[in-house]
Amino acid sequence: MNRKKCELITTHPNSDIHFKDKTKVIKVKSATYLGCNLGIKSISKEELSKRFSNTMATMKKLDLFWRHSNCDIAVKVYTADAILRAKLFYGLESAQLIPSVAKRLETLQLKVIRKILRLSTTFIDRENNNYSIFERTNQAMEEENTSRKKNKKVIPLVEAYNKLKMKRACRIISKPNSLIHNITFNGNRLRKWIHNGRRVGRPRMNWAEEAVKELWDHIKKEMTGLIRYMAFDDSNEFIMDIIREHAKKNTKDTPPNNIT
Repeated sequence: MNRKKCELITTHPNSDIHFKDKTKVIKVKSATYLGCNLGIKSISKEELSKRFSNTMATMKKLDLFWRHSNCDIAVKVYTADAILRAKLFYGLESAQLIPSVAKRLETLQLKVIRKILRLSTTFIDRENNNYSIFERTNQAMEEENTSRKKNKKVIPLVEAYNKLKMKRACRIISKPNSLIHNITFNGNRLRKWIHNGRRVGRPRMNWAEEAVKELWDHIKKEMTGLIRYMAFDDSNEFIMDIIREHAKKNTKDTPPNNIT
């Protein structure tokens, strides 16, 4: 074990964790592990704020590449997409994003695309709205990639996050006997865990609860008849069966122990 890198996160006030020679392990409130910030009171908003600042710093360093290089638009867009996904999306599908954070994701992506296409902001030119920027980018990439059989399209980062989130939810729901399923959901009805000692005020958005609701909204679009108009109800066994069946169909066969 590396003595300089080992750090201890604990809520025990008199913890005595030490090495073989009685040297105590450094006690900290938060630490970085596998690219994520862990701590006693860590929340996703703080983690994402750090990721946003790091990503903006990286994007700023590449301003010369976005604005003045002779590369094709497709190359610049693919580079930006790879950086944004690597910096922001690592483990993000298991976090519940509030609307303000989702808006920051969209703003950051549009800022980079505007630099690549050399477009003014919507405040200066009303024609450069969010929809038209994605449309212009995909059109420019399609014109450049005439020789390719399959053309990759740029989609909003929020949409990409929702796809990753649905994929993760399907994997967890399809393995009801796995450890990750028991940690995420309270029983087979796919309900969130309710812990003691809750704070006063409106409850925060819960990943398990919101993921199942969003999954049901997605399933309803593919259905016909009255099912399309059924509101989500976790006490309705019929709805729960449809969600479980959909999750199994959209998940590859993976051993329960490999679900992470």
